[in-house]
Amino acid sequence: MSFYFRPLVCTSSWHVSTLQRTTRHWFPRRTLSSTESKRDLPPESEWRKYFPPVLRVNHRVSIRNAETAAKLADAFIPEGSEGKVIIEAFPGPGQLSRALLNLPKNRIKKMIILEDWEPYLEYLTPLKEDPRVTIVNRDGYNWDTYQLIKDLGLLDDVAQLEWNQGVHPHLHFISHLPSTVTGEQLISQLLRMVPEHEWLFQWGRVPLSFILSDHVFKRVTSGINETATRCKVSIIAEASATITQALPFSALQPYDTHFHPVTPTGGMSPDLKRSSRAVGLPFHSMNVVPLERPHIEKGLTDAWDYVLRHLFVRKATELKSALPGLAPGAQTLLKKVTDPALPEDQRIDPKKKINKLEAHEWAVLLKAFDEWPFKPELKELEKLGPKMKGIVSQSVKEVLQSLVDDGLVQGDKIGSSNFFWSFPSQQGAMIQGRLSSARETRDNLQAQLSEIKESIKTERAARPESESRTQALVQLSALRKQAVGLENELSAYGDCDPAKIEEKKRAVFLAKEAALRWTDNYGTLLSYFTRQNGVDPAEVRKFLDIDEEYEGIC
Repeated sequence: MSFYFRPLVCTSSWHVSTLQRTTRHWFPRRTLSSTESKRDLPPESEWRKYFPPVLRVNHRVSIRNAETAAKLADAFIPEGSEGKVIIEAFPGPGQLSRALLNLPKNRIKKMIILEDWEPYLEYLTPLKEDPRVTIVNRDGYNWDTYQLIKDLGLLDDVAQLEWNQGVHPHLHFISHLPSTVTGEQLISQLLRMVPEHEWLFQWGRVPLSFILSDHVFKRVTSGINETATRCKVSIIAEASATITQALPFSALQPYDTHFHPVTPTGGMSPDLKRSSRAVGLPFHSMNVVPLERPHIEKGLTDAWDYVLRHLFVRKATELKSALPGLAPGAQTLLKKVTDPALPEDQRIDPKKKINKLEAHEWAVLLKAFDEWPFKPELKELEKLGPKMKGIVSQSVKEVLQSLVDDGLVQGDKIGSSNFFWSFPSQQGAMIQGRLSSARETRDNLQAQLSEIKESIKTERAARPESESRTQALVQLSALRKQAVGLENELSAYGDCDPAKIEEKKRAVFLAKEAALRWTDNYGTLLSYFTRQNGVDPAEVRKFLDIDEEYEGIC
């Protein structure tokens, strides 16, 4: 086991608070030390104590309810499955992992579990007693992890099928998706791999199963009638795969009954009103099966990214109005996709709004864009500068970047190529846009001001000045002062408050547990370097800023 080290001196309240924050962050627990005792997960009601939502993993939601995990396992790997090789990412403590292993053994041949968070690994490691299980101490978000799986030979017994040979009957990817931008990026990238036959799709049409937040689920599955959430990811998903819910949405509600971490108060967090990714929002489960014939042709994924990115800037605009913003002269593409001589399934209504276009219509547009001889090409500015004007290449990069930052030059990346362009009228359009936005803001503020003034008049009319009202205001002021005095008196007795005493006891316990872990690992480190490497103990103490009077905590 490797440890994260930092100076271990604890001489201030700052150090104590640091120890409290880092408890169980890098070091194993004392409570359940043996592999035997961690074969079973802690009681579901105590997960927050055993797996506190520290910063590194507080965005990782995991199935906590054993019955729900069993239902999900059966929905992901249903009856009729045979000899499945499962790759599971972000498993958390492993409730779903255990449910999968509890399925009839003929369904699952092998499980490859990806996890790099030490407190979770402690409860996953005992699963290796089942010969079907392999634990890979890596993050499921990094592409190198999957190359490592391949290099280790863990997929050598998985057949590589042709794309037209049907859904892969054996290889299957399952994951909880983190409730962050990282989770959104991951599923977006995986969907982009489908038409290119990259990642696990080298083995064929590999099915995927996800447990994900309502926010990401809607972004991935929104159709043409859900314009508020329909986005680029929705289009890529629709064009690449068939998506179905594994369990009904109601089967995973309410959140606190099924998932970890639970909301701090057992109810909705105030953050839920501010963030679509806050803990406590609803979750979904879904199965994803790559299409045999994706609308995205192999090799055109970067072009789809380019077109979607530029047109979705004006997603509520009709196609005929938005198309000129794709590139100079792009309005000529309108004739190629609206020609009455074309078959109906190869034509697009020019009055359709961008967020109302379906996947097959995007495919028609992308085909026309790919065949267009004037589509944006690479501008080799960095090469032309030194060659023609003797300008240092780095200066070209810096000036070009500053132009992009100032909005005078537009830039975009397609694959490994960088494209830059500038339109003479663009700066004027930008200024006009800012002016329109400022005017709209001014009008809104003026309307709010008028409403507030009207409200003040109404309130004044409803509360005319009178002797009784004056007396009531005086009495209210006196009562407020009295309340402040009582609050101050109450705070003086705060040290005897049972709730505060329990809170302080808990803080002391956490600090002691953290200090024990720090000192234990210091002893392990000191022993390792002195006994096995012959390092002078004084050098180790000096390196860690530990004085000679240090004593271990018993």
